[in-house]
Amino acid sequence: MGLMRFLVPDPQRVSAFGLECAHLAAPEGAPWRTAVSWSDDGALVCRRDEGDSANLFIPWRVEGRGEPMLSTTCLREQREAYHLPVELARGPLNRVRNQLETWKASGMQIPQPIRELLHEATMHFIRAAVAQDATAGGDAAQRSLEVGLNAADQLSLEYAAQLLAVRRRNGARLGTLFAGSLEGPPSQSVGKAFRAAFNSALVQPRWAEVEANTGERRWDSLDARMQWCAEKSLKVVLGPLLELSRRTTPDWLYLWEEEIDHLESYVLENVKHTVEHCQGKAHVWLAAARMNSTDSMDLSEEQRLRLTVGAIDAIRRLDPKTPVVVSFDQPWGEYLARGDWDLSPLHFADTLVRAELGVSGIGLEINWGYWPGGTPERDLLELVRLIDHWTVLNLPLLVFLSVPGGEGPDPQSADRHKAVGEAATAARQHRVIQQLAAILAAKPSVHGVIWRQVRDAAPHDFPHGGLMDHGDRPKAALNALAAFRREHLV
Repeated sequence: MGLMRFLVPDPQRVSAFGLECAHLAAPEGAPWRTAVSWSDDGALVCRRDEGDSANLFIPWRVEGRGEPMLSTTCLREQREAYHLPVELARGPLNRVRNQLETWKASGMQIPQPIRELLHEATMHFIRAAVAQDATAGGDAAQRSLEVGLNAADQLSLEYAAQLLAVRRRNGARLGTLFAGSLEGPPSQSVGKAFRAAFNSALVQPRWAEVEANTGERRWDSLDARMQWCAEKSLKVVLGPLLELSRRTTPDWLYLWEEEIDHLESYVLENVKHTVEHCQGKAHVWLAAARMNSTDSMDLSEEQRLRLTVGAIDAIRRLDPKTPVVVSFDQPWGEYLARGDWDLSPLHFADTLVRAELGVSGIGLEINWGYWPGGTPERDLLELVRLIDHWTVLNLPLLVFLSVPGGEGPDPQSADRHKAVGEAATAARQHRVIQQLAAILAAKPSVHGVIWRQVRDAAPHDFPHGGLMDHGDRPKAALNALAAFRREHLV
């Protein structure tokens, strides 16, 4: 068994949430199943089956940032314990330095304030690395870490701004899809706010509503939403047609959970009927979502792949022209560290693409700042690197986002997911969404940015993740998206 030990001078920086999420990962980023615990002498101990060099990923308390997911550089196993704050400071410093040189070589202009932040982080790190006292070294490392993360964010935002300026050099607006989930034909005020922020709509034909009883299908809600989109000239992303979650799957389907052949027949019958009913009205089919990580049914990875392949094939047989997208939850693969999985999200997607089924694009679902089932926060450079990592598939990307924008009880949300890290205020949601939207819209590989939760007043998975509050009043984030669309998008 592989084992790594880390000295933590200030254990309070690792919360129970941090301990739960911490894991070791291969150099390319795929997490290994990892057991993380405190030893009797106060060291953080990470155990796994593999003995190769690894990166440690762990949420770590940072002033002004909550508990972002941080990572060390690639470390080899050794008998002595690593000094965790020093290694965590080394991680972002190394990434920023390497990325800065790469972008500089490609023509990016690096502003002096970013260079100064990088120099300051480096000086603090040197003091941490040579410190003879573990506590003093930890303090210097923490300061290096804080400045290094600021440098990573500022570098990423500057990169996005320069790239966006290049893409809009001739004044042309971008054709990036900006879509929000349409829960029903909206009221006049909701509809006006929706159209100001979005040029497209995500229409989700929830199976549990369409076929609450076997063989009895009701299309009223779906038809009304599709009609509203047509009247407002909004493009429609329709789906997911396959999503095995408690909120979207009819209760009667669970009777066939252990009969994969019967389960598959019902799933594909639903996909077929939905495509036949909506053919010619959808601009993009979202064939399947969250099939890489869903835990609502006890299905193997092979069975999940089989259902996903069947759904794609059913759509393509009936509609060979409309683009088909498959989306993947937790694209960094955090769930791999705590479950018995063989395929990372990227490998799951690669398997589908290599099968030449007619997949036109890949969706990445990032529920930023939620756990479990979501993605612990990271610095913005990690988001840029994630997008670049997924471009290896050579397909357009659609990014599905939700960010917590409120605190306290949320009666319309699922109980399983919680906001973690920094205080989940509307102001924080506004700031984060402005940053994420700018970075994603600047990337040529990202063809769409989609919010699966728009209204907190409608049933949803992630608490306070909507862009409108429980009284259907727009949050600051929705207004910011509307302003961004007016400036940059069609």
